[in-house]
Amino acid sequence: MTDPHATGNMLAWGLSVEDVCDAICDWIDNGGRVKPTVVKKHPEALAGMVAYELARVPILSRHYYVRLAVYQRGASVHTLLLISLHSS
Repeated sequence: MTDPHATGNMLAWGLSVEDVCDAICDWIDNGGRVKPTVVKKHPEALAGMVAYELARVPILSRHYYVRLAVYQRGASVHTLLLISLHSS
């Protein structure tokens, strides 16, 4: 799931959700730094929720700064929300 702001950034750089998710998984699997943080204002509905920042994630020959959150919808469904993505 992507925030409209992140979706716009992905479209601007010609990235698909699959490209970004694969890169995030590779980043984590290879021991890339994942910095915990907190959603401050955007998206407003998630303010105060724990989020994560990944810096310089390689996606299709460019490096990106990624901010994401994982939240629970229902009893057992966890959703990854891509909050922001921009070239670093």
